[in-house]
Amino acid sequence: MIISQISDQAQLRELMNRDAGETAYSLGDLDPANWSLSHFWGAVNAQNDLQGFVLFYHGFSIPTLTMHGSVEAAEAVLDQVDLPAEVFCLAPERFQNAIGQHYEMQYIYPLWRMLVTADTFQDTSVTPPPDQRLVRLTPDDAERLNRFYRQAASPEEEVLAFSPAQIANGVFYAVEKLGYLLAAAGTDI
Repeated sequence: MIISQISDQAQLRELMNRDAGETAYSLGDLDPANWSLSHFWGAVNAQNDLQGFVLFYHGFSIPTLTMHGSVEAAEAVLDQVDLPAEVFCLAPERFQNAIGQHYEMQYIYPLWRMLVTADTFQDTSVTPPPDQRLVRLTPDDAERLNRFYRQAASPEEEVLAFSPAQIANGVFYAVEKLGYLLAAAGTDI
């Protein structure tokens, strides 16, 4: 396999679209708002078919690492590129051994994703109770949203959730009560 930085978005998108549920975050990094912060390293075979990639997203103080495609491709990339000293990793479980060869993993949690398409969406028209309200979040809500996610973290775990720019470029909603978030969902691009 040949390892190189991948700048062909169509090639990346073709591999990601094979499992859009798994690659949702990485698909969002193809958006112009995130592209300059995203570095894709891929492994291609002799026919120039992308077998897998490793993505370093540099939008946070600690780079986010994710990978998709074949484990062998990801292993080859990790063995040949300069790796940041520390990363926050969002990767399917099958890559755990490859990551463990390069990083000490302090916290391992299952990665759950919710995938809704136009065909699977069901409008239940639930109205929040009178003391709660549905609000669209703005970039000014970034700290509040991150504080919400930190509630589920271990005491020593650093939560890298969402930056103001991600909220500005995405669509985020929350249910709040007395100014506190009770639930949140969104799409960051």
